[in-house]
Amino acid sequence: MRSPEAGVLSGPRSIQIMNALISFLKYGVASCYGGIGDRYHQNNCVVGRKNGGRASYDPTKSGSVTTADIIDNFATLLTSGRLEKNKREMIKEEYENTIARGKNKREARINAQQLIVTTPEFHTSSIGHTTGQTRATPGIPEATNIPYKAVILVVLKGGYDSFNVLVPKSCKTMNQDGKTVRDQYLEQRGSLAFEERAGEFDLIINATDQPCHQFSVHDELKIVKKLYDANDLAFFANAGIINNPGVSECSIPFKHYIFGRVQ
Repeated sequence: MRSPEAGVLSGPRSIQIMNALISFLKYGVASCYGGIGDRYHQNNCVVGRKNGGRASYDPTKSGSVTTADIIDNFATLLTSGRLEKNKREMIKEEYENTIARGKNKREARINAQQLIVTTPEFHTSSIGHTTGQTRATPGIPEATNIPYKAVILVVLKGGYDSFNVLVPKSCKTMNQDGKTVRDQYLEQRGSLAFEERAGEFDLIINATDQPCHQFSVHDELKIVKKLYDANDLAFFANAGIINNPGVSECSIPFKHYIFGRVQ
């Protein structure tokens, strides 16, 4: 409820939305560096250029005179006034530093807005607080004799039907309604559910510490089963919105993500 967009959030989407916001503030409605326009030309990618439209709001025209007034005005406009005091001070300092470097006030306003749209207060409707605690420095992992290793996250778009990529087969754990994940799968999918007679349960994988001890992978994803059995691939189920708030771990997942390891 406080951040509905987080229900479909992923790493690539986070980067895309920030690219779009920052590009719009700097270059207006243009496709510069991931912008939201449909035209691209190197000559258009100039800070402050109008292009197909721009963020031309100027707080000084509504009575904001001091730097603090300008930042407070932007905070009201972009975060409904929720922007934390210490963040306002940091943005105020950057606004003044921009002018001190010889830039004009328009670029100073653009820099201030860019900083504000990176804050949690801009992306959520709740009030955030900075704890001031220092993050613990992670230990240095021990070196291995493997020359190269990478973690690959596969995010599939379009016709990716996650319900029939990882399918519950043999399940014992029940939710508060007395239904297993398999029961819920059949109820939710109806005629789209996997069928035994169609050979769709040929690729069986085993699991531990899960509400089901056997799952089936889509029969055309043989490489996925092969990598899973070799401990080179893992599924992250129930990632995203579930069918009811606060239900048990047996709820039908909204989306599955597949993580692979290459070495």
